[in-house]
Amino acid sequence: MLYRINFLKVQQIVKVPNFFGKLCNSTVGRLVETPSPTEPDVPMGATLEIQRQQQIERLEQQMAWAQFQPAQGRVSTEYQP
Repeated sequence: MLYRINFLKVQQIVKVPNFFGKLCNSTVGRLVETPSPTEPDVPMGATLEIQRQQQIERLEQQMAWAQFQPAQGRVSTEYQP
């Protein structure tokens, strides 16, 4: 982090040879690299608890919508003065 913000001109003092950087990237970089998410359209929380809560809320919303649609049709046909 100190290197990235160039604190006290650290970038001019600390030099890493190019071949060493590439070697570390090709060996250690593969171990720490993670794939991109496969479902970008579904927003997910940072923790499992938040993800579970969001899933429960989506299910509740779907259930409420499913109950609302038949009731909406009945209300409009039941009472006509």
